[in-house]
Amino acid sequence: MSLRMGSWKQLSVGAKMALAAGLFLTPLFLGLFYLLFSGGDPFLRFGKFGFPLLFILVLGLAATACLFLVTFWFVNRPLKTLIDLMQTAEEKDFLVRAPVVSNDIIGRLSRIFNRLMERTTTLDVVKLETERKLIQVQEELKYQQVLEERNKRLVLLYEIAKAISATLEFDELIHVLTEVISKRLGFKEFAILLWNPQKEALMVRTTYGFKEEVNVQDMTFKKGEGVSGMVAASKEIIYIRDTRKDPRYLHYKGQKKEEGSFASFPLLFKDTLVGVMNFSRPGFDQFSDEEREMLQAVASQIAVALTNVDLYDKTKNLAIKDELTDLYNRRYLQQILPMEVKRAKRFARPVSVLMIDIDSFKRYNDAHGHLEGDKILKEFSKLLKSNLREVDVIVRFGGEEFLIVLPNANRQQATGVSEKLLDLIRNHPFLHREDQPMGRFTASAGVSCYPEDAQSVEELLDHADMALYQAKGQGRNRVVYFSEEASVA
Repeated sequence: MSLRMGSWKQLSVGAKMALAAGLFLTPLFLGLFYLLFSGGDPFLRFGKFGFPLLFILVLGLAATACLFLVTFWFVNRPLKTLIDLMQTAEEKDFLVRAPVVSNDIIGRLSRIFNRLMERTTTLDVVKLETERKLIQVQEELKYQQVLEERNKRLVLLYEIAKAISATLEFDELIHVLTEVISKRLGFKEFAILLWNPQKEALMVRTTYGFKEEVNVQDMTFKKGEGVSGMVAASKEIIYIRDTRKDPRYLHYKGQKKEEGSFASFPLLFKDTLVGVMNFSRPGFDQFSDEEREMLQAVASQIAVALTNVDLYDKTKNLAIKDELTDLYNRRYLQQILPMEVKRAKRFARPVSVLMIDIDSFKRYNDAHGHLEGDKILKEFSKLLKSNLREVDVIVRFGGEEFLIVLPNANRQQATGVSEKLLDLIRNHPFLHREDQPMGRFTASAGVSCYPEDAQSVEELLDHADMALYQAKGQGRNRVVYFSEEASVA
């Protein structure tokens, strides 16, 4: 039954109407057949009933055919067109419209369909506009998030710049950098290497997070050596996603064998190499593009800060250093000697002052010129500096006169140091030494010691000068320590 009902539903309207007309005419046809062939003479029966019935039959068949044609043309065909349009609309083509050619039910259906399509089109337009606005809002939110992230980075960069620009002392700057990078940026492993022009190499100056920091400190890398050396040579960032697979990474010459990702940034100031900054993290590819971009900006700020510190040191050295010999000058002596005397008084320790003057130096200048004399002064300064302790302070006191401050040294120790230095001067192969009176360079020295010979800075200097004057008067090339007899003389 369900199959028959389904077959009936699948028939077109014209077929259904033709079938209904056939069902209506079938009894007429059967009645005609019965009258003609149920008995008696069929011709008489046909003559009496046949022609009217035949006329009715023919008229019914013609009416059925006309009904079928009319139904097909005016009902079935428009309905098929309307169905095709509905199928097109089903594929989201909402701009289709059904032709309205009559006011019958099909025309009404067409108008209803067209209104439905208009409303659907309006809804689709609204939907598209809503989606467009939604996408626009999403993009704006995305850009807003990007701007917020950039603002955070700008604030962070400002704070970093403010922190590292607050000092001009190198050691303090390195401490601040360690605090900023470890706490503000959150890096647990990093190193800063500075370029040494004299050695033409990078030197590790500070590390953080290394298990064996002592083994890495002061380690050097030539240009092109390892990742750091390559960065120094190319002045370009190098990022290694996996240190296990990159032979350029030297693990700080085997001292740091942890594996992970590694990023190295050049520290540049106006394209001049200041150093290299390295970061490492465990795991593969742990540095995003945005993070590397931020670290590059941080590296630029650090380069500026390091350059400022270097310029400050050079400026400060110009104020307290002698330009020719690179020794301290009298201005620095006025700062350091009172401090040493105060320290000696506080801790009950001695401090000695040694004045040394090159003998017959004017004669050398007259014979060979001041340029050659300057060379002797430079060489003389290096000789003194290389044979004293790091705590000792050497000052160029005058033209060829030098003053040495010896902390925690008594008169006997200071006299021993003086004798050692004078002996080194006698035996040093200075240029044209044979033209000097004794065929070699010699010097005279005077020694004064706190608290044995003086109780103040002024007395310490005056008494050392008196002792030197006495050494000169006794024939030069000797050491004399201060005494009251020498002072009276």
